Parts: sequence; structure tokens; C-alpha cells
Amino acid sequence: MSRAIPHEVMLKVVRRDGQICQICHQPVPDNQVEFDHIIPWSRGGPTTPENLRLVHSECNRRKRDALDELLAED
Repeated sequence: MSRAIPHEVMLKVVRRDGQICQICHQPVPDNQVEFDHIIPWSRGGPTTPENLRLVHSECNRRKRDALDELLAED
């Protein structure tokens, strides 16, 4: 299983999400676009349109930091 996101999958996610961050619900400029695995790739989440969402780079970083804190508590 690859973490790399195929171009056609990226296009599907961008079209579906309408260039709106799925965390903060604000428009995402082209230079801040990232794709977030809803079920983390590290936990077996697939790199499919159904498991990806478009997010700001900053929102993605905050989500990752919060997840790291939760995992550290376990």
C-alpha cells in the first residue's frame, strides 16, 4: 500500500471538497492544499478518495499534533 496520492485521486478530492478545508471550512489557497487521511495511513487507512479530505496545511499540522498528543497518553 502506498502513501503517495495518485493525481486522479487528488482531482476527485479537490472537486468533491470544492477547495474548502474540511477541518475549518474556509477556502484553501493552492499553495496551502494538503490531503488528510481520515483513517491515518499509519493505522492502515487507504489512500482513496473516500478516506482523503482536502485541508489547509496548518489545519493538517494541528490535527497531527493533537493526534500525537493523544497517542502519547495511551
